[in-house]
Amino acid sequence: MLTNIYSIGLVFVKYTAVLSQSLSRSLLPVRFLIADPMQVNSPFDILPNEIITYILSLAIRTSNVEQLLSGIDRKVVFPFTALAVCTYWRDTALSTPAMWTTAVIATESSWIPCLRAHMERRGNLPLHIDAYITRQIDSAFIQTMMRNLTAGLGRPMTVRVILPHEQALHQPYFSIRCLLWILNYHPPRVASIEIAWDDVWRRTTDNNLVNKILSGISFAHPPLRSITITGLYILTPQNPSADAIYHLPLLEELRLKECGGYTLQLIQSINAPSLRLLAIDCSETILVSRVLTLVAPTYLQSLVHLILINTPSLGDALCIIEASIGITHLVLDCSIHPTIQERLCARSYPVCRELESLTLLSPVVDQKTLEHVAGIRLPALRHLGLRFSDHVLEARFNAAGHSEASQSAPAKSKTEVKFDEDAVWLKENLHVKLLSEREVHPDRIWRMSQLS
Repeated sequence: MLTNIYSIGLVFVKYTAVLSQSLSRSLLPVRFLIADPMQVNSPFDILPNEIITYILSLAIRTSNVEQLLSGIDRKVVFPFTALAVCTYWRDTALSTPAMWTTAVIATESSWIPCLRAHMERRGNLPLHIDAYITRQIDSAFIQTMMRNLTAGLGRPMTVRVILPHEQALHQPYFSIRCLLWILNYHPPRVASIEIAWDDVWRRTTDNNLVNKILSGISFAHPPLRSITITGLYILTPQNPSADAIYHLPLLEELRLKECGGYTLQLIQSINAPSLRLLAIDCSETILVSRVLTLVAPTYLQSLVHLILINTPSLGDALCIIEASIGITHLVLDCSIHPTIQERLCARSYPVCRELESLTLLSPVVDQKTLEHVAGIRLPALRHLGLRFSDHVLEARFNAAGHSEASQSAPAKSKTEVKFDEDAVWLKENLHVKLLSEREVHPDRIWRMSQLS
């Protein structure tokens, strides 16, 4: 028996040695190629930077077993792996339309070849353009770029305008003028425009800049159907009046991402009768529930999708939900407070009577929270998304209602019995989906907030 074990071990050692020698021999010609810069750089020179970054991120994902058997340091394995995969990934990148759907424009000298390559290789997929407003980009360039984009566009595209703080701190109105050029000269195929502030400039006190942007959006031609505002921070409140309302007749989607201050008052400053989706991700907003209660815009009644992420104020969340009486899909990121349960189920006014899908991003932490969730019994509710704070509660929820588990389990307390009853009712009457940590990440929720 010992002889057989020794023989097997000896064979494995010899096999490992032969494999290591073969790997070393295969590396020998590659090392000569690495010494020639032309051989290394030539496969990548025609690819955009973002695709090169993607290729290199794949190249460094080498197997630990291969490193162990070959006895090669990771720093040496990296150029070999990159060179080995560059030919394959170069062909893959050039022939994959999905990798050519986002064009990044930061200088005047790069936009012509960049857009030409993306428009030729993206196929019929939508085109997304990230335009960085810098000192090297002026209004005339923006106008020329937008006019050249009109030709060759098949499906609708989106434009994301990034206002960096370097330019904004010195000449803020220069960046705004470039943005207004985009709003007034974008091609008819532009379906969505996102306006993003740099973190340094987001805490602005100049409401005139905000008013200029809203005016530019309201007079955009053709009218926009989707607008995303990222990183805006309004410090001083504005009194809503009839003169300050901006009319957006065709706007269907409005997203306020990573905003703060009195940004929620933008809901009162616009009139969007066609709005179907409102997504709010405002972790630093100042409480405006009192104002929303007094002046609730009527266009919120036409909402179908409402997404509230990182909403710190329970009052703000309730006011927006109460004003959106016709929503069918609600994503809520705040604890299921008894007040929310009472408002959702109140019979005195028709709130959420058409709600079909409810997704709760805040975790269920105890039996009382699940009881509040089970108490939301709306007539049209069919789908419920839940997450639990730990695996123990999730296992209890999954085991509730199974006779085998209940027979073998010890005697339960009244709290545990109530938890099981609520869990059984939810699973029998609703289609319950348990959400993972990855599914409730704000970025993932944000990417999925698209109307079909």
